[in-house]
Amino acid sequence: MDMSVSEYMEKSGTIKPLRDRLSQKQKKPADWSPSLNQMLKELVDHGSLDIPAQALRRLDKLIKHKDSFISVELLDAFAHNRYSLPTVSELRSLSDTLEPLLELVLDPSRIKKVAT
Repeated sequence: MDMSVSEYMEKSGTIKPLRDRLSQKQKKPADWSPSLNQMLKELVDHGSLDIPAQALRRLDKLIKHKDSFISVELLDAFAHNRYSLPTVSELRSLSDTLEPLLELVLDPSRIKKVAT
């Protein structure tokens, strides 16, 4: 997920402004990349996603509500913590929430370069 969103942002030209802004707050190494949460927040907050409004609202909730039933932190825990096992219900909810985003970021024909 992280790599797909990062690649999408790289090709659309939306990652450089995010990197620059975050690097101003604290010096970052040249190969540093924003977290998935930071990248998704950037895309949602700046209207850079061409997905249905209802899907955008669910994605916004995934990012901003850390104690929600489903969140980016929970997704990260499923991927990186062997003690955090998702239920079938959680996996289905994640799949429903992330499907429109994945369809967008994995389809090169849908990438729109933003003006810099």
